[in-house]
Amino acid sequence: MTKIMMVFKKEMLSFFRDKKALITLFLPILIYPVFMIFLIGVMNLVSSSNEQQVIDIYVDEQVEAAFFVKLSESEQLNVSRKILTEDALADLDFDVVGGYLHTRTDADYANTDVDNNTAYVFNYHSNFDYSTRAYDAVSDIYDEYLETQRTSELNSLGLLEAYDNMVVIDHEDIMGEGDSRFASMIMGMILPFIIVLYGIVGTNILSSDLSAGEKERATLETIFSAPIKRYEIITGKLFACTTVGLISGGINILSMFPLIILISSSFDEIHLNITFGTLLFLFFQLIPIMIMCSALFIGIGMFARTYQESQSYASVALIALMGLTYIFLIPDLEGSALIYALPITNAMMLMKEAFLGSYPWPYILQVFIVNMGVAVLAVVFMNLVFKNDRMIFGGDSK
Repeated sequence: MTKIMMVFKKEMLSFFRDKKALITLFLPILIYPVFMIFLIGVMNLVSSSNEQQVIDIYVDEQVEAAFFVKLSESEQLNVSRKILTEDALADLDFDVVGGYLHTRTDADYANTDVDNNTAYVFNYHSNFDYSTRAYDAVSDIYDEYLETQRTSELNSLGLLEAYDNMVVIDHEDIMGEGDSRFASMIMGMILPFIIVLYGIVGTNILSSDLSAGEKERATLETIFSAPIKRYEIITGKLFACTTVGLISGGINILSMFPLIILISSSFDEIHLNITFGTLLFLFFQLIPIMIMCSALFIGIGMFARTYQESQSYASVALIALMGLTYIFLIPDLEGSALIYALPITNAMMLMKEAFLGSYPWPYILQVFIVNMGVAVLAVVFMNLVFKNDRMIFGGDSK
């Protein structure tokens, strides 16, 4: 174990002397808080700007006066009476005018038997945010207007109290704090992806230097000539690469703290209940993944003669590993026996569940066994490559 630790210390010292690698490794500590501050600032600015912006809409002459008055009273809308032909409507600039409200009788509908019933139609363009906000404003005002009209008619007929007592609907949110859960779901989708992907990239940074980099500098011969067994060299290099990957993932996890505090303090209705145990669970899920990726990248790197060539070979494996992370981003993906059998994807699914406060222990055991099994296979592959002298020195294997 002493010799393994000597190799481990040598590789770690070499890594921490590389300024470019250190910048890449510790960059999230600076980027994430700055990015979130900027994002929240932009969101507040856009929201404030949208609330203050008055949207122009056209209203047909046939729209009844009471509804027109209701629209005119809104601080969000600037309403103008205007009749548009079909050609004029087709040429309407929806980035300048939010939409056109007009009437259409049931005679225009082929599937109705009701005569002389008037329907309101609001033409808008969903590709324009300006027009979409006009639609939302008109829809909300119409709902209020309709409710007022209904209440007035029922009251004039003396049926309002009977109508109100006919059906009583009681709303109860069994999900608890809906906004907080929604925020946890969003974080559960984004942060596991960042953590795992950045950890994989962290192992890739060092692995090429531990394999092809040693060959390019002709230092492998020196290491192998020392009184140390080959498996001790392999184990020391694997420990070093795995540690860098875990440090990379750990930095991303620790960088969440200021983000969580910032989100919770910026929005009063959101309270994220992410404990130290949650972050420890995320880190635990990274361990098999980092062992797997480290062994795979180091083994692949031994097929190359130079550091750059190793990076080219590793990029193929990196794309395959990234594909497993992208599966996690499929909308409405649910945990199942198949998903929990996919390496890397399964751990990310568990991370998402942890953000929501759920820990499915049977699946946790299954995921650990699957990922450690694949990690062992990667270590076996790495070991076979290091035992091949032709692969390492270009000579005959023994």
